[in-house]
Amino acid sequence: MSTNRVFPGEIVKVKLPYSEVCMHMRVAGKVMWVQLRGVSTQAVAQLYSEKGGKFVPFSAPILPGEAGLYSVGSLGSEFCIASGCEAK
Repeated sequence: MSTNRVFPGEIVKVKLPYSEVCMHMRVAGKVMWVQLRGVSTQAVAQLYSEKGGKFVPFSAPILPGEAGLYSVGSLGSEFCIASGCEAK
């Protein structure tokens, strides 16, 4: 099922944008799993690679906007993904 909404704790498959951070980490344009952690101004996005059916963290968490996740609403507890995603 495809959706554009992402909530804290949820893991989604995302085509990463060509942001400065993604370019530096050499993952821009690649499809990776991303977990949104926290809410509002304290939110971060943890990137994961999938190896042997398990999620393996990829580097340190980055800002949601760098991973293509954008806050919607006034509370910042819900995010929207720039491209299509697949909930896990």
